[in-house]
Amino acid sequence: HILYMTLDILIDKALGVSNFLTVVFFLGAGIFAMIYTINFYGTRKIPKRWPLLIAGLFFMCASEFGQFLLPYTMFPSLTLIKLILSLQNIGTILIAISTMMFYRGALK
Repeated sequence: HILYMTLDILIDKALGVSNFLTVVFFLGAGIFAMIYTINFYGTRKIPKRWPLLIAGLFFMCASEFGQFLLPYTMFPSLTLIKLILSLQNIGTILIAISTMMFYRGALK
């Protein structure tokens, strides 16, 4: 009954339970942080915490994209699963380090 699929059904059934919206929001957050950083600092030196945060957001976006595609693969390989988990771990570590740097900068 694919002929009767409406946008409501697509959002509710397909996108509502998948990682697609998470991919979109991580990508949007990364782009927003990058544009904000470039506009705010301009020609001044950008602190290391901002590129770490932006890289972490993009790593998380790549990980979530892999998790979004994983249920649709016929035979997911162990290498693909390890890659997705590695991207997620790297993104989490980068975001945690940048958050710690933001916290230390706020204490000064």
